Amino acid sequence: MSFAGLLRREPRALAFGVLHTLGATIGQTFVIALFLPGIKESFALRDGSISVMFTGTTLASAALLWQIGPRLDRNDLLRYSLACGAFLAAACALIAASRDIVLLVFGLFCLRLAGNGLLTHVALTATARCFTADRGRALSVVLLGSSVGEAALPAPVVAMLTAWGWRPTLVCAGCLGLLLVLAAGCGVRTHSGFRHPRPDLPYRAGGPSRHIGEAPAAPLRRYWVLTAPLFVAMPASITGAVFHQALIAEWKGVTLQWFAVSFIAFAISRVATSIGIGPIVDRIGSDRLFTVHLLPLALGTSALIVADGTSIVPLYWFCAGVTSGMGTVLQTTVIAERVRRERLAHARSTLAAITIVASAAGPSLYGLAFAAGAGTTAVLWCSVAVLLGATVLGRVATRSLERARERRRSAGVT
Repeated sequence: MSFAGLLRREPRALAFGVLHTLGATIGQTFVIALFLPGIKESFALRDGSISVMFTGTTLASAALLWQIGPRLDRNDLLRYSLACGAFLAAACALIAASRDIVLLVFGLFCLRLAGNGLLTHVALTATARCFTADRGRALSVVLLGSSVGEAALPAPVVAMLTAWGWRPTLVCAGCLGLLLVLAAGCGVRTHSGFRHPRPDLPYRAGGPSRHIGEAPAAPLRRYWVLTAPLFVAMPASITGAVFHQALIAEWKGVTLQWFAVSFIAFAISRVATSIGIGPIVDRIGSDRLFTVHLLPLALGTSALIVADGTSIVPLYWFCAGVTSGMGTVLQTTVIAERVRRERLAHARSTLAAITIVASAAGPSLYGLAFAAGAGTTAVLWCSVAVLLGATVLGRVATRSLERARERRRSAGVT
């Protein structure tokens, strides 16, 4: 089915996901970073202190997401969604009202959990649960909410910060997030099939069924272990490069401004890839694509190491955007193809927690390597090696699972 046909068939379900991913951007790094100068001034914080605070609250929110996320399997989707929206607004209000560090840290923890964690978790879980043969296209549409937020929010937030200050602006941001969630809830209020998990059905993507029952439990467990690096390598590598872009820019002999401006190539390629990958996933499935989705990032990083000239920087970000666009869609699809619907929120929350931890660990791992005396070239080559190693392990895992399925079918087990 085309994107237009999908929008005609399930406009409310898709709007629910888009509004949630849009609202989730309020708790993500690029929006919170806009408030940090005002927060540092109000609390007399140094850059190192705010960095430790941000990393700690992010990791703590990932740990709690692992516990709270699975409750979506057992609760009404609409009530769960509204609770997350209210939690986001309350977190923004708490930070704005805080006058001491303890309340600030607790509010930041709640904001990261609500925005960066729960609202995105609700959007992707609900979409993957609702759609079957068109799951790839549906996820591509829903993820556009994040791109819209990245493009549309910074300018008005900066204008409001200049006019009102950071505290009133943060309250307004929280109210906006709650309003988006309320609008999304109104659309699906009478959509009982979307609000409650339906009986598990095989997922078909233009080919054989990829139902979890086709593989025994032991090979499936081995598959998850071997593919774990495919889930964490991309967020760790990209956030590490973003966080240490000043060092990388100096090493390449380009200005930090050029390195940052070139990030536009990342945004463009990520949006284009996330849209384009959906129909391909629906046609051929996610197995082979997920195995190779790290290769563009490995290629771009290798080019950044060996090539000279300013043009190599946007090329690197372009390749990183391709991997990010593919990975965002494929990670949820891979899990949805192998986990029953009534357990999907549990699996999705585990994935979200792991990727959040990987995103927080990337800058730290790069920083430890630099502090130990490793050069930028060595650090980036290690990143390439990790990406290629994860690809090889993913291929081994996929072939092993395919052989287990074949043996099961040949034995007549259904």
